[in-house]
Amino acid sequence: MKEKNVLAERLKSAESARKRFDEDIKRYATESITREEIRQSLEDEIRRLTQTVGQTEGGLREKEEQVIRCEAYIDGMESKLHACQVPLAFLWMLHHNLEASFMQ
Repeated sequence: MKEKNVLAERLKSAESARKRFDEDIKRYATESITREEIRQSLEDEIRRLTQTVGQTEGGLREKEEQVIRCEAYIDGMESKLHACQVPLAFLWMLHHNLEASFMQ
């Protein structure tokens, strides 16, 4: 009878240990899946951010090129304005001289 109780106790202990082992396996599997999901999510986020950075850099390059074109256009217009101001000053002086000669 004592032997039967010892065996029953060992069986109970073994079943308890197996149950803990099964729970540990489930927990590790869940943690592993969770880690994999987190890793995948982070990789997706990195890909998305890399793509966004690439698009932003491309947009910045395009804007820089537009600024360069605008600066060149402004420089050209300033040159034309300067070129027009010299004849305008001459014409203004000529106008006043003619006006003065008509007044005499």
